[in-house]
Amino acid sequence: MGFMGRGRKPILSWVEKLTVGGECNRLWWELADQQAKAKHWSQPHQRLVKKQQSDLVAAPVDVRDHKVWKDGVRRASAEIAEILSEAGAARLTVIHLKRPYGKRTEILDAAIRWCAAKYGKTISQRRAQDCWDEYSATMKRLQSEPTELASAR
Repeated sequence: MGFMGRGRKPILSWVEKLTVGGECNRLWWELADQQAKAKHWSQPHQRLVKKQQSDLVAAPVDVRDHKVWKDGVRRASAEIAEILSEAGAARLTVIHLKRPYGKRTEILDAAIRWCAAKYGKTISQRRAQDCWDEYSATMKRLQSEPTELASAR
């Protein structure tokens, strides 16, 4: 005779754990994206480019079909090209995301609030970290396993 069903019931189901872990992951990427964009736009030449672009957007829409508008666009484009060439930068830039250091607690706290709002369940930081770890492990497992479509070929 076993002890089936004994012990504490899990606070979150497996799907809820993955969802909370997915929210942690989404928040992590969002913070990394914000930091990378802030660093990118804080560069002096990027501020000048942004000013040129905002000056163009500030023009009224009804004027944009006229020759004056098109000349303004060409002039602004030439100025942007000059700004970028002086800075040694390209028009198209790849922004590399880096890990948002020191933000783990902030991410976990946000995920805890999200879990309480979504499921009505309060979890600890440790439980939120477990959810994130479970999500990461599951995603790695899914990426390493061959899919049914790939094996059918």
